[in-house]
Amino acid sequence: KSHRRATLTGLALVIVPALLMSTKGILAKFMYETGMGVEELLFLRSAIALPLFWIFALWKLGLLGTLRANRKDFLAAFFVGVFTYYVGAVADFEALQLIDASIERIILFAYPAMVVLAEAVRRRAMPPRAQMIAMLLTYAGIYLAMGAFNSELFQANLVGALLALVAAITFAVYLMVNQQTSGRIGSVRFTTYAMTGAAAGLTVHFLTAAPPEVFTFTSDGWWMLVVMAVFVTVVPFLLLAEGIRRIGASRAALITTIGPPVTLVLAFFLLGESMTWIQLAGSALVILGVLVLERPQSKRVRQSET
Repeated sequence: KSHRRATLTGLALVIVPALLMSTKGILAKFMYETGMGVEELLFLRSAIALPLFWIFALWKLGLLGTLRANRKDFLAAFFVGVFTYYVGAVADFEALQLIDASIERIILFAYPAMVVLAEAVRRRAMPPRAQMIAMLLTYAGIYLAMGAFNSELFQANLVGALLALVAAITFAVYLMVNQQTSGRIGSVRFTTYAMTGAAAGLTVHFLTAAPPEVFTFTSDGWWMLVVMAVFVTVVPFLLLAEGIRRIGASRAALITTIGPPVTLVLAFFLLGESMTWIQLAGSALVILGVLVLERPQSKRVRQSET
């Protein structure tokens, strides 16, 4: 009973952040309607979220524990934070100004296939057959989700889709660096250092790229900003880290595939977005590709536990 209860708790700790993060694109669309720009959104979200990450780290590890990391690991976490949550975040939120939130979420889920491709390049060897099939499914799904056979729709989504792909690439890099580094310094330190790097990059970006008319958005934008920073950024990160610790990364990755369908439903009801049958088929192919990628890993984990 205690094992089953712990498993159910772990599942909940992954499902809840997956649902929370699936609302990111929806919330961003509403925030843009208040007059908030990308630069303001990302800078203020980071300014609210970063102190919360540090407070959690200090509570969990103490001051000396939080700062205990060698220079190489600190710089790796710091600069991958700059790359992913500054460069990638700017690309991602710019994409949300150009394409539907549901399409953006689908394209972001190409990151597991990108990790496989990067690993194959690093090893200079072809991926296993199952991984090749998964990559083909994923990229075929992205092509269909962008509009595929409708040239007008495809061209309308092209720039936004490319920006979302850039964001997916940065997240794939983040996962690979995280896998190598967090084992030495722990996930709490790694996340805190990465978010510090992101905040530094976003601050410089805001000071140099923000338009003169800043902070002129409506009051609704402020409370939505707090919701995004706390409940779509900090809380999901912390819950997901604990969920992965309890049930493993592979099972957690499978569960997070509920994200794109949830975004699709929310975008339909809240934003009035719609997708063609071809785009829905593309969404299904992307999710199927993730499932094919993760299934062998989950099987190996179960065999190692028995």
